[in-house]
Order: sequence, then C-alpha cells, then structure tokens
Amino acid sequence: MWKYRPSNAQIHTHSSYVCAQHPAREVLRHTSVNHVTMVEIDAGVIEFSKEYLPTLSQGAFDDTRLELVIKDGAVFMRETEQTYDVIIVESTDPIGPGRSCLQIHFTAMHSGH
Repeated sequence: MWKYRPSNAQIHTHSSYVCAQHPAREVLRHTSVNHVTMVEIDAGVIEFSKEYLPTLSQGAFDDTRLELVIKDGAVFMRETEQTYDVIIVESTDPIGPGRSCLQIHFTAMHSGH
C-alpha cells in the first residue's frame, strides 16, 4: 500500500512476458491512478502476452488508463517531458535490450521525471 496516492505512473518492462503484465495490473488496481504509461521495447512481447497469457494481465491491457508505448525505455526517458509520481523498472537481466535500464545514465534521467 502506498503512503500517498499517486495519479500518474510509468512502467518499463523490457522484454519479459510476465513483467509486461504484472506491474500494469497491480498499479491499475489503485483507484488513485489516472494514467499509466507502459514502455516496452518489443511489441511482440505485448502481442504474445495478450494472446497466450491473458489471465496474467487480468484486463490491464484493456484499461483506458493504460498508454502503451513501444520504445526503448532509455530513448523514451530522453524524449519525454512528462513527469510521473511513480516510475517502476521491471527489467530483465542486464544484457541485451534490458541493459540500458540498468545503466547509470538511465537511472539518472528518472530523477527529473
């Protein structure tokens, strides 16, 4: 349970079928949340999750508060001017596509958002 009531959240998932669903589902359970920006680098992960693992998301992908962005999280953070109350990074191992989310410059970019 959060001590305060965030209304705007961002989630970075980086190519994990479970990570692509679980954080969005859990954040959207909070009634104070008005908007969630979910950033995933691989559209195939989202499509696979929707088709073959729909019970994990429990409708999160159909929630109108969820904005899905297919883009590298580090690129997204450099380009966005949006600020967030909460930023969740559910990254894979620090190799391949998930590597950028565990580098110092990526976490430093979050401090301004």
